[in-house]
Amino acid sequence: MKQFYYTSCRTGKSVSGASGFQVRAVSPSLTSDQARMALRYASYALPAGTVPSEATQTMAPVRLSLLRTADLGLILCHAVCAGKDPMTGRYGNFFAHLLVDVPMDMGVGRAIGSWGSPFWRRVDDDRGVELPEISQIGEGTLLNNSKLAAFASEKGNRDLLTFVLTAILATKPDQRIVVAATPEDVAICVYAATRALPHGLLDALTFSTYENEPLSCSARLIGTCWADLQKGDLPSSCYSGTCVGYNPGSGKKTDLPKQFRCVDWFVRALASEDNQRKVDGFCDTCNQLDIESPELVELLFRFKTKDGLADLSQDDSLRVLRDGNMSAHVLKASGNRVEFLEKVVGWAQADVNYFQTVYPLVTQILSPSSDMLDPITGLTEPTRESLKGWLFLADFLSSPQLDTDCVDRLRQVLLELPGDALPQVFQMLVPKISQQLSLQQQYPDAQDRLRHMLTTLGPWYPGQKFALFHAILGQYSPTTSLYWKNSPLMCAVVGVACADLPWNAARRDVSAIIKRIQDHDAQNILNRIGREADKWSSSAADNWRDVAPRSLWDRLVVPSIFVFVILLLLLFVALLHWRGYFKVPGLDRWIPQRVNNRAAYYERKPSRASDKAPMIAKEESHEQDRPD
Repeated sequence: MKQFYYTSCRTGKSVSGASGFQVRAVSPSLTSDQARMALRYASYALPAGTVPSEATQTMAPVRLSLLRTADLGLILCHAVCAGKDPMTGRYGNFFAHLLVDVPMDMGVGRAIGSWGSPFWRRVDDDRGVELPEISQIGEGTLLNNSKLAAFASEKGNRDLLTFVLTAILATKPDQRIVVAATPEDVAICVYAATRALPHGLLDALTFSTYENEPLSCSARLIGTCWADLQKGDLPSSCYSGTCVGYNPGSGKKTDLPKQFRCVDWFVRALASEDNQRKVDGFCDTCNQLDIESPELVELLFRFKTKDGLADLSQDDSLRVLRDGNMSAHVLKASGNRVEFLEKVVGWAQADVNYFQTVYPLVTQILSPSSDMLDPITGLTEPTRESLKGWLFLADFLSSPQLDTDCVDRLRQVLLELPGDALPQVFQMLVPKISQQLSLQQQYPDAQDRLRHMLTTLGPWYPGQKFALFHAILGQYSPTTSLYWKNSPLMCAVVGVACADLPWNAARRDVSAIIKRIQDHDAQNILNRIGREADKWSSSAADNWRDVAPRSLWDRLVVPSIFVFVILLLLLFVALLHWRGYFKVPGLDRWIPQRVNNRAAYYERKPSRASDKAPMIAKEESHEQDRPD
């Protein structure tokens, strides 16, 4: 780290040799551009209403600032009132000692730990203009357990400390926290934050123990003061917008968006040196779990306190389960883990959406290989059996086995799941089981057992069956068609879904799904589904045939045969009419006149010898009348 001194200098004593406020000394490796940029952070001014004098030199506020800048990165600045100006002899001089190129892992703890350290230069001692680079800074002695306990024991200080800790947890990282307090009180608040909060929440924390104009400082936590803290007030913009503020003198403060129970415990515990060790232990646990969220800090505290989970919400439980380190710690070491699991299982059984979210999280944490469930004592038997069922289902999905015991156990587990979750579960199960059936032949009776399992899954409401139908058919693709052809399980499940569906309302959607899966293999698959539907019930088969696309034979040959038979029947009827066996009203006008005349001739033609005699006599008379 490069050092930088800035104060009022005599002629020839500064780096440039000029008098007045100049760069007094600097590390040679600090470039002129860096030195010029560092000047803007080396300012200092006494509080408003303070008259510079010999007395104010010892009472003036100390400015220790850890700042993250855009041009110089992380810098650490220490500035104090230095008494008389060596050129004018008037009071008002100050001395600023800056560190540039501070490593990013310096941390707010090491920075505030230098409070009161003799490392910081406070007056000009007529040394040379070159300063060495340093790798570390000395620790101060003004911040310790007894000092912190004494500070937190006073009511006014507890209110200040509560506001600061709550603001760090409740506000966004880009919001500034401004408090009207002495630099010593601000330094203790920063020190308390490093004792109570995990590193993950302090990595971005910057601070300044004193600023004459707090709104001009970019630090996250900013302290300011004036000659009489009971009479002054912060600028109005410190209480709203991008800032939250608190003035203990007037009691005016910003209403923070959220309160944390852990903060009240921190403040009470820090008031006792014995209880400070409990705070340190809690903070160490947070650091071990890599907690970087204020909500997780609060939840971890609630898991460690009695009745802490009384008002736990589903969102809180999901936040815990989604953090791998936190969830493992809660289920392994928390005293409230039994109550937590009881709540999770109860919510999962009542809310299918919650079950769908929490099931993969719980089974990942309580995997069979982790052996974390067995040591948990105190669980009610239904909850333990439900968790075992979840673990069995997860294990079955990873390596399905279709022996009798596994299939029976799977049926029992599915019966205990929320009914609305079954379609999603089947969407995961069916490909696994189908692949197993198509690749392994050692389960000759597995198909029948699975059919039995499906038919006894309890009340299947039409909406659930239709959702299952969507889920299964939606899995079809050219890459999965092999499973459909080689294993009838897919078709069997579709057969379950077909039974007693509200087809009048669902016909259009079902037809749309079927159209999606049509390709060169689809017809054989669809035919198989129809045959499987026959095995379930006649209504299932009828429903399926009602919407399933027909084959080329069904679409062309069968209708042609039907039309041909109808035409033959019509021709036969016309022939009977023509021969006179019966008359079809109105048919004569459809038969040509020539055919009608011929029919009339046959009507007049006698059919027996007795009928022919009159006709022969009539013909002979005509022959006699004919002239020669």
